[in-house]
Amino acid sequence: MNIRRFGGTRHALIASAVTALAVGLAACGGGGGGGGGGTSDGSGTPELSAPELSASGKLLPEALKKSRAWTVGVLPDYPPQSFTDLSTNKLVGVNVDLADALAGELGLKSTYAPTKFDAMLAGLDAGRYQMSAMGFYVAPAREETADLIGYTKVRQSILVGKDYNGAKLNSYDDMCGLTVALVAGTPHEPALKKRSAECVGEGKDAITVQVFPGDTAMFAAVTSGRADATVTSTATSNYMVANSKEGVKRAGDSFQCTIGAFGIKKGQPELLAALKSAMEQLISSGRYKQVMDKWGLGELALDRAMVSPISGTFSTDDCGAV
Repeated sequence: MNIRRFGGTRHALIASAVTALAVGLAACGGGGGGGGGGTSDGSGTPELSAPELSASGKLLPEALKKSRAWTVGVLPDYPPQSFTDLSTNKLVGVNVDLADALAGELGLKSTYAPTKFDAMLAGLDAGRYQMSAMGFYVAPAREETADLIGYTKVRQSILVGKDYNGAKLNSYDDMCGLTVALVAGTPHEPALKKRSAECVGEGKDAITVQVFPGDTAMFAAVTSGRADATVTSTATSNYMVANSKEGVKRAGDSFQCTIGAFGIKKGQPELLAALKSAMEQLISSGRYKQVMDKWGLGELALDRAMVSPISGTFSTDDCGAV
């Protein structure tokens, strides 16, 4: 089920006085963000006017300027990035809040489309959504398939069940012989399969990789003992350690450094420029940091807007010890 949300009160529709003609209201598109421009339908009733676009909004492709609406793909079970609050049945999370803030800066109404990790790129290519707020890891191969908008620093952590008492696990190198649960489509899967072959070559036991459609099933495999460990971002691992009722813990130090990013279909320079400008405004105004702090991720906040091409423009120093 798609979830509609307006992108910020500063872009609410500004209504002028109108007569009681219902047909006149219908012609205005009064339901939200796609208002028409101050023309008349011939009845003498002026149409509602959409508010003036911000400098960032004026960079949008013409189709989005006209519609004032977009669809954003999200994962429904990826805390704290995006997940369903069971008490309200609403999507929440840092990625949702940041997507809301970007939409507000651009003057767009958002419809959120929950999907699976391994279906996100296909959805972008097919036009089912104009932006993915999933959280791609920046890498050259990924930037060949989508244009990216950085929103957070990322390091990786290995999580185990609360009763794990084995050796410290600081990286893929330490996982020979373990059963590891992963979400389908993440870069951890090929990395661990490669490492498994190396384990066998070193005379050690192979790594068994279990693949699941989402974080809920993945973590259930670890807490139930069906898997020894999982690999996920430090942001997710910190959230799960603090909030998992079944109990998980970090098995070692964090490792690797990259940038987490939202994604759009390649070949859309206007949309990419608009999103970069909007992110710059969120960072300079302090709203971006407020969102990151709200979710306990202030230490992972970026100090500058980053859009494709990003690969090769950051180093391990950009992540720090998080």
